[in-house]
Amino acid sequence: MAKGKGDVSLMKVFRDAPNKKTFRVTQAPKEYIGDDDWYHADVVTASDSYGSMTVGIAEHKSDNMFLSIWRRDQIALILDGEMKLEDVETGQKYSLKKGDVVMWNKGLKAMIGGHFKAFGVGTPAIRKFVNHKCYYVWE
Repeated sequence: MAKGKGDVSLMKVFRDAPNKKTFRVTQAPKEYIGDDDWYHADVVTASDSYGSMTVGIAEHKSDNMFLSIWRRDQIALILDGEMKLEDVETGQKYSLKKGDVVMWNKGLKAMIGGHFKAFGVGTPAIRKFVNHKCYYVWE
């Protein structure tokens, strides 16, 4: 495989990524995940992408709605279940199901909840997971 800077490959292939096992996120700021019903698995880490993005599988396992403030641009493809969103500023409500895609821009304030599993990409890479603890490293 071609190498970029250091030991980082210029290409990575992930087989069966939507079925990657997720793990409970045990520590993260409330304004990022809201409650303790988040599960996550990294697919592409900040180290894999020179800090340009992160890619992962996320699961939310309750109907709890909570306020989230987006610190970066993100896109998500709903793999299973139903994600509920409400834009705090406009009041617009959305119900996303399998196959739907949502894009959030940095600065958005929205309520999010529902039982769902999603494949997400965020840029720039501002967080990393170590032993299921979420650390925000780039702002």
